Amino acid sequence: MALKKILADYSERHDSEELARRLGIKYSTLMRKMNPEDPLGIHACQLVEFIEATQHTWKDPARRKQAERDFSLLDEIEFRLGRVFTEGIKSPKYDFSFHGLARLIKESSEATREISEACTDGKITPLEAENCIRELHNLVYVSMELIQELEKIEISGKSLDLRE
Repeated sequence: MALKKILADYSERHDSEELARRLGIKYSTLMRKMNPEDPLGIHACQLVEFIEATQHTWKDPARRKQAERDFSLLDEIEFRLGRVFTEGIKSPKYDFSFHGLARLIKESSEATREISEACTDGKITPLEAENCIRELHNLVYVSMELIQELEKIEISGKSLDLRE
């Protein structure tokens, strides 16, 4: 069920009409595939094409400009299968920036908010648990990226001057 919810969330983050155009399907077909109630959804063989199509479809102008893809579905699949990357993510020698720290703070806030909202009535529903898990996955992912960059500095034995 978490995968269907993640797929449904794409329509909140992306220009669905542009995404449908890039995939070469009708907007209504895409919306049906992203509907968590649809029994078919997007098949595994369509996953790569779908993720590639998200590159310039973000509603957030900054993310659209960065041309990053939305790997939410892939992240969830890898997490479920126990696949965690601790090295090998493409990056320059050092890619440490305050952007990574800002992302960590943002994801931490979102996870805290989601958990707090789930606990307000004294019980946690399965849907609330699913939402909390998704936010915690995002927090872990961003934390791992930051850990990797800090490990590069630690292993090199050299300080990184952030003022340069």
